[in-house]
Amino acid sequence: MFTLIDALFFLLTILIVLGVGIYAGRKENTSEDYFLGGRSLPWWGVAGSLFGTNVSANHIVGMLGIGYSVGFAQSHYMFGAIPALLLLSYVLLPIYRRKRIFTLSQFLELRYGENARLLYSGIVLLLIAIQLAAGLYIGSRSLLPFFKDLGWSIGYIEGVLLLAIISTVYTWFGGLKAVVYTDVIQSIFILFAGLLLAYLTIHHPAVGGWDGLLQKESVLELKNQRMIFFYQAITLLFHGPAL
Repeated sequence: MFTLIDALFFLLTILIVLGVGIYAGRKENTSEDYFLGGRSLPWWGVAGSLFGTNVSANHIVGMLGIGYSVGFAQSHYMFGAIPALLLLSYVLLPIYRRKRIFTLSQFLELRYGENARLLYSGIVLLLIAIQLAAGLYIGSRSLLPFFKDLGWSIGYIEGVLLLAIISTVYTWFGGLKAVVYTDVIQSIFILFAGLLLAYLTIHHPAVGGWDGLLQKESVLELKNQRMIFFYQAITLLFHGPAL
């Protein structure tokens, strides 16, 4: 059950994110300030923003579901990001810096022509729209029990509009700096919430801690076990998710 303390924490978080976003972008006077953060972003800001952009709250909801249905094998997908990031850092990034390229669409235009840039930009806009629709849907659906327990007469559509307006305000007025610094804040919250959720789940009386989890896992049939890393990966690859 959500209480008044939960509501106050929720509203305080929104106000902090909005305040930091608007404050970070208060001195942006040129297009370079707005789109490139004035070239003054710290490394930890860039790292936090990359994490917050790639991993969001809908990952917590989605990964719990895929972890329950598939198991540890889902993490193989994330391991594929390691060589991709190394390729970006040591191969593509030096080219970007040398050519003063700031977006992938610029690189595609330089390498393959304007048609490639337009095609890529159109595909990205379509993917962003799909991802935003899913994110707003999951966010609003997650807020419905929160609103209901607090007695707030806010429905699904109002939740979508609330999330969209809040994120649009600091992005529109603050530019890249606002996005980066608010991403850092949200990354901290996501990491803390994920670790706390994992701790509370494993130490729930129905689970019995890490030893209890492994003991309950060991009595299951091999195809139903979720903590066996490689077996589930092979099963998923050749036979699909175990039922």
